[in-house]
Amino acid sequence: STSGYIAEFHGETIGMLGIKLGAGRAKVTDMINPTAGFKIHFKVGDKVETEDTLWTIYGDSMNDINAIKAELLTTVVIEKKQPAVFELVKEILY
Repeated sequence: STSGYIAEFHGETIGMLGIKLGAGRAKVTDMINPTAGFKIHFKVGDKVETEDTLWTIYGDSMNDINAIKAELLTTVVIEKKQPAVFELVKEILY
């Protein structure tokens, strides 16, 4: 990992890694592991340092977690310059 700003995440790849971990299904008959998933600690535009934890990976198999760990780090783009950040929520309706 490197210092800079989160510029983007590769969402499709993250989703496919979730399937590998057991957090989703590739086909309807696949079982979902309710203990599997990710927590992303930063969002696009946030400043990160080399020592920051970008992800927490959840699962019941260290083999599964270790199998995707390095690949998961390739799904985030970190740049030296802060990217333009767009407002995602325009209005909350009650």
